[in-house]
Amino acid sequence: VLLLSCGVVVSYFNITGQYGDAYQHWEQLSVLLGFASLVAALIQLRMGYEISPRPRRGVIDDSCMNLYAGLYSGFVSWLALRASTFCPLFLERMDGIVPWLASLVFGFSLAAPIITLAENEKSGATNGADNSSSISG
Repeated sequence: VLLLSCGVVVSYFNITGQYGDAYQHWEQLSVLLGFASLVAALIQLRMGYEISPRPRRGVIDDSCMNLYAGLYSGFVSWLALRASTFCPLFLERMDGIVPWLASLVFGFSLAAPIITLAENEKSGATNGADNSSSISG
């Protein structure tokens, strides 16, 4: 909720063209929370906390979705940091690789549903019409 709130406030400042100290503080908090989200997702995956052991079709598996969400948050935060006025100069050295990695994660946003649909079609699943188990009384 805090990350979403920060995004709304930063968006408001962007829309209204207010780029003063308050904007920079909210932007810094948003970037920090985005990186914290990445770290939390990686810890969650490592510890297996609230990760369903039941595999699902395609890329909607809990582990895959948590990794994707964490990476997405991290790369969005990276790009926001690089576009900000408070970005440390030494991070410029990573510009040759990080934007390309970000593009792969962002591209996954388009590919994931396609992969899942293709795997669903390949397995022959049919919108719940194939109910092999039933409750009999």
